[in-house]
Amino acid sequence: MVSQTVQYSDGRQEIINIPKAFSVGDVVAVTHRRDGGVVVQRVSPVPTPIDGDLFIYLGDVTTGQTLGYTLYIKKHIPGSQTIYVTFYTYVFESGSGASTSVQKRYSSSADWGAETIANYTSIKTGEAYLRIENTYGMVAGDYIRIDLIKHKGTFKSGELITDGSFESNSMNSSGSDTAIPVYGDKNTNWIKNKGGRVRIISSDYYDGSYCLEFYT
Repeated sequence: MVSQTVQYSDGRQEIINIPKAFSVGDVVAVTHRRDGGVVVQRVSPVPTPIDGDLFIYLGDVTTGQTLGYTLYIKKHIPGSQTIYVTFYTYVFESGSGASTSVQKRYSSSADWGAETIANYTSIKTGEAYLRIENTYGMVAGDYIRIDLIKHKGTFKSGELITDGSFESNSMNSSGSDTAIPVYGDKNTNWIKNKGGRVRIISSDYYDGSYCLEFYT
């Protein structure tokens, strides 16, 4: 049960114990039953934010090199629903390409901590890109923050990836609903999908620095 303050249209406020938390700004209907119970239902529409999707050029790799990542991540998921974040590695050569993905599932809040994304052995010689996508699951008030992404593999092992600490404070919009990279782009700014809820913000981990945030 969650104790929540409900404010009525006439200005009255009441603290009610309910089995589900609602977000600030939700419009709810409150029914007081004769047995003393209370029924609370959301009557405002549930928001459907556009998922965040972004990518960045990592460098040119050769066949057989491994690509992986370490990063710091913070999760704010007070409702305990499952949020999916997917990390893609792309390697493009002229006219063709290859990719792999690792999907992470998060369902609880946690402060900043280190995480490793599995290695991928390239089957191509070409341009490497990292794509990060919040696939689905967020509700109002949730966020995922990411910082200090480093290479973990034979390709640039231990080095910070291009703008992996987000200190450029720069993000471009692709102008479309997807941010899938294409051969020859080699863009060293983070590219986001049109309207996607992802941004670079001031970090709450290091003073004066920045991090990436998927938000609702």
